[in-house]
Amino acid sequence: MSKDENSYICPVCGYDGLGEPPYNRDLSYPSYEICSCCGFEYGFDDQDQDYSFKEYRDKWIKDGMKWFNPSKKPDTLDYKKQFSNIEKAIFMANANIIQMIKQYRDLTISLEELSKVIDVNSFAPPDYSYSVIICKEHVINVLEKNKREEVSELDLARWAKFIMFSEWYDYCEENSELIPSVLAELEAPLLWSNYADGDCGELKEFMGKLSPEKADSYINALRNNTES
Repeated sequence: MSKDENSYICPVCGYDGLGEPPYNRDLSYPSYEICSCCGFEYGFDDQDQDYSFKEYRDKWIKDGMKWFNPSKKPDTLDYKKQFSNIEKAIFMANANIIQMIKQYRDLTISLEELSKVIDVNSFAPPDYSYSVIICKEHVINVLEKNKREEVSELDLARWAKFIMFSEWYDYCEENSELIPSVLAELEAPLLWSNYADGDCGELKEFMGKLSPEKADSYINALRNNTES
């Protein structure tokens, strides 16, 4: 809960004394305000320094949770209560988060862009679980993008993994078996030789398996509701 109706919550540390929202509704304009508690500057530490909220928070905690502006530090401080604000703050600060999840479904933004506002290695919060629907048309659209070389095979594999395991997405009822079957095949390169997502240098050696013909076989299977 913020201190008053004109205060906003830091999505990094849960401090509820920001003077303005950290970002505008579509996340395109950060405030560049610096949090008095953790010192995170919205628009600099994320966009220029490439920190996710979680990465910066972990570093701040490891460094002793020093206040950036000690004059703002309250006399009595309950970090457990403050940290409980974080999940709420993320979704207050990113009012259009569901729209971004939809944009990633369509691969109009990258996983790196999405990781600026959510922890892409964690499950969706319970209130948002399975809140975005994915149908065969969405998968076909992404496969067509790969055929046009707008997204790489690695992008596609990481996308398929996130769709299947993040718990943000639910499948259209009529495609609830076919879509995960196709996604599992698209994600397969991330499983070869137990390579973890992120080992992209070596992982690229295992790419090149998704030919235009293979992509077409997936597209036809989706369109005709048959196995690829």
